[in-house]
Parts: sequence; structure tokens; C-alpha cells
Amino acid sequence: MQAKFQRNVNPASHRRSLKWLWLLLFCILLTVGAAFAAVLAAVDLDRVPKGVNLGEWDLGGLRIEAFHDHLEARIDALLHQQIIIQSDIDEVKGASFTLKELGAAVQADKILTDLHDLQQGSWFERLRKHWAMRGSAYSFQVAVDEPLLKQALEAEWNMLTREPVPARRLINERDEVVYIPEVNAYRADLKRLSREVQAAILLHTDLPLTPPPPILLDLPIVTIRPPVTVESLRAEGIERKIAEYTTSYSGSSAGRVHNIEATASVINGMILAPGDIFDYEQIVAATEVEHGYREAPVIVNGRLVPGIGGGICQITSTLYNALLRTDLEIVERRNHSLPVGYVPLGLDATYATGWINFKFRNNTDAHLLIKAETKNHQLTIKLFGKMPSSITYEVSSKVVEIVPPPVKVVVNASLAPGQEQIIQKGKPGYIVETHRKVYEHGELVRTEWISRDTYRAQEQLVAVGPDGAERDQGDGDGSGSLPDSDADPDAHPDTGPHAGGKEAPVEDGIQSTF
Repeated sequence: MQAKFQRNVNPASHRRSLKWLWLLLFCILLTVGAAFAAVLAAVDLDRVPKGVNLGEWDLGGLRIEAFHDHLEARIDALLHQQIIIQSDIDEVKGASFTLKELGAAVQADKILTDLHDLQQGSWFERLRKHWAMRGSAYSFQVAVDEPLLKQALEAEWNMLTREPVPARRLINERDEVVYIPEVNAYRADLKRLSREVQAAILLHTDLPLTPPPPILLDLPIVTIRPPVTVESLRAEGIERKIAEYTTSYSGSSAGRVHNIEATASVINGMILAPGDIFDYEQIVAATEVEHGYREAPVIVNGRLVPGIGGGICQITSTLYNALLRTDLEIVERRNHSLPVGYVPLGLDATYATGWINFKFRNNTDAHLLIKAETKNHQLTIKLFGKMPSSITYEVSSKVVEIVPPPVKVVVNASLAPGQEQIIQKGKPGYIVETHRKVYEHGELVRTEWISRDTYRAQEQLVAVGPDGAERDQGDGDGSGSLPDSDADPDAHPDTGPHAGGKEAPVEDGIQSTF
């Protein structure tokens, strides 16, 4: 049989246990309440939580309402902080600015937002946020307006607005090549300076409200060099004057003087890089556009007649003679159909629009500078470049044949029988050869053949009386055309006065405007 046990509970003992239980619960509640009261006493929800910092500024315990006023004063003090900017450049002496003048702006939006949020919601929610914010570190938000920064700097130092000045190469009165150095320009490195200003603000957020010592900053400078420097000019290799030649145009008409001087002004200062070709047709076109050409005698069909641009071949002839005293390559050159008075026979170079051009190539490894000067009715062309000073040239031309003028006879009934009258005096033609001697250190090293040129004879026109009509009237055609190609080794095969149906070329002038 299973035994059954029954626990006997003493009512008095049970009551004592409940009494102690309730006493314990009351003590716990009293302790919690006291602790909570202590928390309430320790936490003021209207103050910034302990341990909160804004930069180097400890805000813990500061009343939130007062913080706003303090923050405004602190930002104002920061913006009026003196900054002295200095530089190693002589023209940029130290100058003082406030951070505000340099375009700085300071804000503390994040902490303001969090403090505003701290005051929103239920009491318990505010307490939770307050507790969570304890020990938080905030920083100022700093920005610099670069246009304002640039404006402040340039107002103090106008040299920061200057443009760079390129170097120049000049030829002095002794025909020496001299250089005027370039002038660099300077600009403030705004992005770098902006970063340094911001860093200066963040490092000094704990400054007292009374004016502290100025903050020193170096002005970061960007140097702007011009595209042309003395170094780049020297690299072109124009070392000295290598040749020159002078011709006179005294006694020329006003139109011819204008044409020569206008064309010379376009050529003056022209630079040819290695391999470049001088093309006179382009020079004539540019002169026509810039200055226009005036009326002066030109050569048409072997005769001097009024035309436009007369005199422009004095430029090519003078330049040609200068070139003959160098080793530069002549690409295209023709002599006039008639002799000219400003250079010896065989040393002229003509031009005829669309027919004859004058070209040469810079076949050196350096640049070539052409100077064309007009003074006292003298044209001087000087060439500057690179050529061994030990090499010199001597140019000479020689008439190898004189061509007698053809005679054309016409009948003049007003003359007595057998009477003759010269209406137009003829002029002989010439065949000329030009040579050049090359010297090195004064010793002749070679003689070069340059050209064989033909100048057409001008016909003589004779009138005779009626009974002299049977006289031989000659076979001169008076065309005055350019030399035949078999008489001139440089002649073009299609350059006769009416070749290909073209009209006769205009030498020493222009056929038409450009």
C-alpha cells in the first residue's frame, strides 16, 4: 500500500513570508526611485550633454539657448580673424585680410540640427537622445568662395592680373641679334589657398573672442610662362647676319616708291623655318590686300608701259643678290626681258603674275629672318640665320654676247625721197653669264656657274622717203617678248607672249588685283 504524505502549512509562518516579500519590493522601488531621481537631478534636458565638443570648443553643460548666442559670436570672431598672406615674390608684399574678406563662410549645421532634435518628442525620448549624444564630437563646416578670394587678392596685388609678355628678338643698330627676356605672369593657386584657409579656421576654432594674433599663410603661386621665351627663340638658331644687299630707287615715281616700300614692309620680319619656301606670289597678294599697289611703269612685250605695281621686282632682285651670298637654295628665278638699272645684268629677278614667280627654300637647319629696310630711297635686305662665318661668296656677271637691235623700216610719204628719220632708237640685247666664287677662311675653294640670261634687243624704227621703200625693212617683230627657252636655260616652255592663248605677262607689276 502506497503511503500518502500531506504537507502541513503553518498560517502564521505564511503571513510572515508575505510581509517580508512586500517589504523587499518596497525597498527595491524606493531604490529605483531614488536612482531615477538622481538621474533627473543630474540631467538637464535644456543643456548640451556632457562631453560634446565643436572642434576644440567644449560645449558640455552649456544651456542650449545660450549656445546659439555663443556660436554666433564665435563664428563672427572666426570670420574677423586676421590672416596675413605673404610671398617670396618681391611684388607680393605681406598683406592682412580677415577670413570674411577672403570669402570664408563658417557653419555648424549638424550640431544645431541635433540640438534642435534633442528638444523634440516626449520626455523619455528626449532623455534617450540626450544620453546618446553624450561625448559626441562635431566640427565646423567651412567653405571659401573662390571668386571672392580671387577678387580680394587681385585688389591687393594687381600684378596677379597681368598677362605674360613673350620674349622678343631684336636686331640692333650694329646688326647684332639681341633678346629681350620674357616676363612671366603669376596667379594665386586659389584651390590650394582655399584649402589652407579652411584648415586655418578648423585649427583655430577655440580662439578666444578677444582678437588673437594674426594667422600667417604663404601665398601659393602658379607661374605662367609665355609661349615665346628667350630659350625658345635661341633654339631657332638665328645667330647672326649672314648676308645683305642694297639697291637704290632714287628718281622713282611716287607710285613706284609706294610699291617698293609697301612690299618691303610685308617682308620685313618674315621668318622661314627649316624647309620652308619663300613664295613671292604670296607676298604680292598680301601687300595688295594690306596696302594696295599704285600705278608705275611695268614691262609688257618688252616695253615699259604704265601699269599697276611697278617696282615690285626691285624687291626680288635685291633679295636675290643677298641670297647669292649664302648657300640658300633658289627654287625659281627668271631675269627680266629688258635690263634694269638697279642691279647688274644677270643679277635681277623678275615677277609676272601667273607666269613667273620668285622662290627660294630655307635649306639650313636653322630659322631664317628677313629684314627689309627702306631709307633715303635705298632698299636694303638683310638675312639673319646660321652660316659658318669662315665661308664667304663673291658674285660676278659677264656679258658674253651683245645682240644688235633689229631694224624695222616704214615708209613716210612726207619725207623727201631717200630721206631717213629714226622714230625709235633701238637698244642692243645681251647674253650674260653669272658665276660665284666660294671662299673658306679667305681661300678660294670652288667657282660655281649660276645662270645664263638673255635680255631681248629693242628694235629700231626707221622712217624713209617713198623711193626708199625698196630698202630691206628687216625682220624685227617688235614684240618684245620674253627670251625663247633655247636662249635662256631657266625659261619655261610655255612663257611666250601669247603661249596657250594667254595675254603677254606683266613684268615688274601685277596682272590683276588679288
